[in-house]
Amino acid sequence: MKLKKYKVWFYFILITSCIEPFDIENLSFEKNLVVNAVITNEFKHHMIELSNTVELNSDEVKFETDAKVSIVDSNQLVHRFIEVSAGKYESEEKFKAELNLEYKLIIETKDGQVYESTSEKLAEETSIIEQINTDVIQDNFETKVILSVDTKSFDDDQKFYRYEYVETYKVTPPFWRKYRIKTVLDTYPYEFDLELKDFDRFCYPTSASKKIILKGTTNLSESSIREFPVRSIPIEDIALSIRYSILVKQFSINQEVYNYYKLLEKFSISDNVFSQTQVGKIPSNIRSIDTKNKAVGYFHVASVFTKRIFFDRDKVTDTYYNNNTSGQCYNIFAPPVRARDGESPLLNLLREERYVYYGLSDEISVIQFAPYLVIPRECGDCRHLGPAEKPDFWID
Repeated sequence: MKLKKYKVWFYFILITSCIEPFDIENLSFEKNLVVNAVITNEFKHHMIELSNTVELNSDEVKFETDAKVSIVDSNQLVHRFIEVSAGKYESEEKFKAELNLEYKLIIETKDGQVYESTSEKLAEETSIIEQINTDVIQDNFETKVILSVDTKSFDDDQKFYRYEYVETYKVTPPFWRKYRIKTVLDTYPYEFDLELKDFDRFCYPTSASKKIILKGTTNLSESSIREFPVRSIPIEDIALSIRYSILVKQFSINQEVYNYYKLLEKFSISDNVFSQTQVGKIPSNIRSIDTKNKAVGYFHVASVFTKRIFFDRDKVTDTYYNNNTSGQCYNIFAPPVRARDGESPLLNLLREERYVYYGLSDEISVIQFAPYLVIPRECGDCRHLGPAEKPDFWID
């Protein structure tokens, strides 16, 4: 017998205001460096992202490229970072933040501007994620699964947290076939055959959280947290079609870092939370050492606790997942092997990779010169969503 937990949320929001219109094109704009930099007690290649502020009416990300980036600890050990893609810098070697050491971020941009952060240190890890809850709720006539965390703190002074997650889920296309069409001869008169696919029917898409997720306990009677929501998923989302996993990362942070992210969240104008337009109101511990240039960012060192859960669809619902809601998977047809103009409609479709094998045409009727049935790729191949290789951490 499955035991499920149901909740119902009702809420009403009323906002009244009187706002004077203004012309955003007349606002002055100042370019500033934007820094996303945090190192943790995880032994890994750490990542630092650099970009620039954008104008109020733009959501374009302008990456800062060709910079020299390093982190220096109080023992004068230098951790150098290399640019692995536009604006993204990865440490050359794996390392982790250590207790009793201080760390400073140093950036030299390609135009010669040098920025330094204040020295920051790692606080002892005093909080853990006890469990990740899966609750089914009815919200505005839509059924959702809410993933929330229970956190236990062993230090009454630890009152601020930031969360990230990475979700991975198992999917399969509506019409999987173990064969695919192989081109034997790609010139007239053209020849095709069937061969076994070299990949499995299941795919494993992965995506990471994009929004800032914060929780403070200053208004609570204790520093532990109960049922704090970090992810909401509609029950008909493909992520919940078969099996789902989420890895939640909990960062224990201080009040200064918490305040920084709260303001950053307020002024964000796109899915990239580091696109800023009002840098003057956002605190930063990164400064230019020889100019008055500003930087947006708060370099910090955080202790991290992670927890992962897996669950199947039947844990959260008894309803079957409909993987063909759009109706496009009924667009099955048999393209001719060759046409009167000497071209091969079948070959052209296969080269465009828009259609995949569905079956043999004689299964429905005899179609001369068109022995193969094809279907839109997304209906027979899920690799547009994610790789077919099972992740190392995956548990069925």
